[in-house]
Amino acid sequence: MNREALENEASDLQSNLANTLVKASEATIPVLGIATGLTESVKEAQQAEKALERAMDPRRSEEERSAATQAAAIHGRRALFKAVSNQTAKDRR
Repeated sequence: MNREALENEASDLQSNLANTLVKASEATIPVLGIATGLTESVKEAQQAEKALERAMDPRRSEEERSAATQAAAIHGRRALFKAVSNQTAKDRR
C-alpha cells in the first residue's frame, strides 16, 4: 500500500469516525453507562490515530507500517462500533 493510499484511507477513517462521534455526542447522555461507552469510543479513536501515525512513518519498516495500518483499521472499526452501539442504546431508552 503506498503512502497516498494510506493517507486517503486514514482521512476517510478519521472523517467517518469524527462524524459518528459528533452525532453521538450531540445527544443528551442520560445514563452513565452510555457516557462510559463514548469515552471508550474516543480512546479507540485515539489509538487508531496513533496507529495511523505509525503507519505513515517512513522510518519504520514495511512490515511495521503494514501492522500499524491493520491496527488502525481495527481500532477505527471498534470506535465506530462503540459509538453506534451507544447511540442505539440511547435511542432505545
